[in-house]
Amino acid sequence: MGSCSINGCDVVIKTFGQPNRAKPLYSETTTLNVNTMKELEIKRYIGVTGGFLDIKGDKKTFFNKLGAIAFRILYSEMILDKKKELQILEESKLDWTLVRLPFVKEHKESKKIKVNSLDMPGFKISAEGIAQFLIEQVSCSNYIYKAPFISN
Repeated sequence: MGSCSINGCDVVIKTFGQPNRAKPLYSETTTLNVNTMKELEIKRYIGVTGGFLDIKGDKKTFFNKLGAIAFRILYSEMILDKKKELQILEESKLDWTLVRLPFVKEHKESKKIKVNSLDMPGFKISAEGIAQFLIEQVSCSNYIYKAPFISN
């Protein structure tokens, strides 16, 4: 079995996900990434999380607030771990971006990506749209130290 290394990289893009009821490992994997990145002097981190994650300054619509509340009730352990993940990034001194996603739903027609810093601009996004936005962030500094919402 081969091994992976981020040695020699300039950017880490983390798209880690887990089954719904699995023990959350988001903060643990983020800690490992952050520590390795510091050791290797890699500054740029781009990751993904759910649109349910509430951050101070958000201005979510009633419907999106309701959805976030439902997620906090149904997936409380995961939500706490996702908040811890954000805290780790905020304290890391890395140039981080944490992209908040709606439901991932494949559709044939590629649509323009909508970005909003305060609220979810739509209810779904394609995997292609996610990949496109993440790759754009490699050379873009608009969302460093931020957690934008995206959809298409």
